Amino acid sequence: MKLQKDTKTAILDLAQDLTQTHSLMGFSFQDLAKGVGIKKGSLYYHFETKDDLAIKMLERAEASLIETLSAVEHKSASSRFKIYINIFGKYFGASKKMCPGGSFASIWNTLSQPVQTAVRQLAETQIKILTQIVESGQSSGEFKQTDYSSREIAIWIASTLQGALLTARIMNSSSLFQLTLKQLEDSLKA
Repeated sequence: MKLQKDTKTAILDLAQDLTQTHSLMGFSFQDLAKGVGIKKGSLYYHFETKDDLAIKMLERAEASLIETLSAVEHKSASSRFKIYINIFGKYFGASKKMCPGGSFASIWNTLSQPVQTAVRQLAETQIKILTQIVESGQSSGEFKQTDYSSREIAIWIASTLQGALLTARIMNSSSLFQLTLKQLEDSLKA
């Protein structure tokens, strides 16, 4: 039974890496099977369709984000914000990969409704977490008050991070991404 879990995790790990570097359309089940070292038919035991695989990847990314940020809820808003933005820089490679949700944007109109819903759910979770961080930072005086709501600021941050990942990848420059992170931090400081 443990082998099946390990195989499923290996499939998800490889599929997420390929999705973030090549898009969901940039690989096949045959590519996954070869990469994991199993027969293509064995993949269908774990995921009946590519949509099932995509949804599971997105749910896993969302759960990981929630777990990571929940573990640091006791920290200051500034610390939580740094942890959040470092997820983008450290784990997505800041010029090598797109975020799990953002990697679906270029093929948006080809996605099924359930996959679009899963992408939106991940984005909404990101915005919810960022909204809480902004509210906390404004309440504690770490972040400046503005005329924008905390949700509007959270949407701006999420959009800026996605755009920075895209630009850094196109320009093959992690320093462009790092500059954006610094500008985001500076713009929030009280």
